[in-house]
Amino acid sequence: MENPSFVDVEQASKDVGISPACLRGLKAQGKLKPGIHWIYRSGVRRSRVGWNVIAIKTWQIEESKKIVDLPNQRAEAIETYASGEA
Repeated sequence: MENPSFVDVEQASKDVGISPACLRGLKAQGKLKPGIHWIYRSGVRRSRVGWNVIAIKTWQIEESKKIVDLPNQRAEAIETYASGEA
């Protein structure tokens, strides 16, 4: 029996709000990991890919946190000087 948490790209796209092309691009870039975010359904390369919607949503949350925290980290790293000119 197929694991119901792995769906086709069209369903995953709808569920996570990312286009099929973007999902495939994230996979190709290695941002979405095999066995976690996606699988080869037959276990053979070039077979249909199944997408784990829950894992992708978790990835989206974690990546969003990194993006939001990045400006705060940069701001803390920048040394500021008060101007003494009047």
